[in-house]
Amino acid sequence: MIKYLLALTLFFNINYAFAKLSIGLSSTYTNINDPIFNYVDKPNFSLSVGSTANYNDYLFTVSTNRLLNQVNKFTVKNNNNLRFRNENKIITDTLQIGLKRQFTPTVFLSNVSIKKKLYFNDNLEGLEKKTSWVYGIGLLHFFNESSNVNLNLIMPNTELDLEGGFSVGVNYLL
Repeated sequence: MIKYLLALTLFFNINYAFAKLSIGLSSTYTNINDPIFNYVDKPNFSLSVGSTANYNDYLFTVSTNRLLNQVNKFTVKNNNNLRFRNENKIITDTLQIGLKRQFTPTVFLSNVSIKKKLYFNDNLEGLEKKTSWVYGIGLLHFFNESSNVNLNLIMPNTELDLEGGFSVGVNYLL
């Protein structure tokens, strides 16, 4: 997937002079329904880079958080109320398309990869990697030509035990 995103980014930047490098900061809240563990839901902060282009009143953005990603650490409980430390790293590669207006409605498709490590008393008990496609809808508000704020609604995904979620972010176009 990263190869396709890089190819799209280069395509936009080489073929369209109006394509701009974008940097974004977002906070994502998801509702996870894991069959074994009870997650204490908390926001996941992410920094992404990508490319944004306008073409015939349409906005195209390709982005990834692969370059600047963090490991999220939190406590989970199993069905016997034993506490475990969960560390996960979420990698997203996203294509977002919208109708360019001051308030821009968008749709997005993300390839999401989650790597989980589970610790009990500081001993590694489990390792899991899941990858799936996640999609949703969003709304961007442009403050000016170089900055916007966005709100996205994330649809459920059974492969990732995801019941849904939302994200809020800001983007700056260079």
